[in-house]
Amino acid sequence: MPGARSEEPQNLLIHLTATTPPNESSGRDQYLWRTAVGSSSLAFSSKAKWEQLRVRPPLLPWTKVVPRYSFFTWLAIKKLGLVCSNILCPLWN
Repeated sequence: MPGARSEEPQNLLIHLTATTPPNESSGRDQYLWRTAVGSSSLAFSSKAKWEQLRVRPPLLPWTKVVPRYSFFTWLAIKKLGLVCSNILCPLWN
């Protein structure tokens, strides 16, 4: 086999040639998935992988004070007020 151009492939080649290949007497190969806590699992979960890989945005402090439905209700009332004051109310007077 030709020599490597850099040290990293050369080290990889040395490691691979020194490692004994798997055989049936040592058991079957298995796929293991790394969990968020660092252990291994036989089961794969795309949700668990997504939770492990994604970057969570910081929790905003006002989200616990103002529930989501209250914010959307306030927004709808505010928009209705704008529509009433700009379009409908001048026509009713």
